[in-house]
Amino acid sequence: MDLQEKLLKTGAGLVILFGGVIWMGAHPAMDAVPTFFGDLIFWPLDGAQRLTSEGARLLSAIGGGIMVGWGILLWALAGEGMRIAPAFSKRVILLSIWTWFCVDSLGSVLAGAPFNLIGNLVFLGMFTIPFLDRFSSKGASTAKTS
Repeated sequence: MDLQEKLLKTGAGLVILFGGVIWMGAHPAMDAVPTFFGDLIFWPLDGAQRLTSEGARLLSAIGGGIMVGWGILLWALAGEGMRIAPAFSKRVILLSIWTWFCVDSLGSVLAGAPFNLIGNLVFLGMFTIPFLDRFSSKGASTAKTS
């Protein structure tokens, strides 16, 4: 496994992990960690954010499931996908991460949680930095396919 694949799979693993944390908000017995993250994103830490409505719990289940599935897709593209079709995999990864970043970041600002952009920038970096030439053993074959 080269450095590019390791970096991309690390990012994919974190997407899967974070999706699991969001999913935990679907049930009151498991919602401590996602509630903490919600409180952190709506800075300051004051305990004001709670996952108490049925709608919030349903959206946690759906959002968590989508993130876990997206993370699995990113994992597959980072490994076998990059070996079989590097240009295609790079396009799919970058298109999906930039689309997520724009939609999530705008939604966070509209929801009154601009602090979430800091975390979004971290995830964006995890999936864009590996495509810089110095991280890619494939060199020009992945660099030309933006």
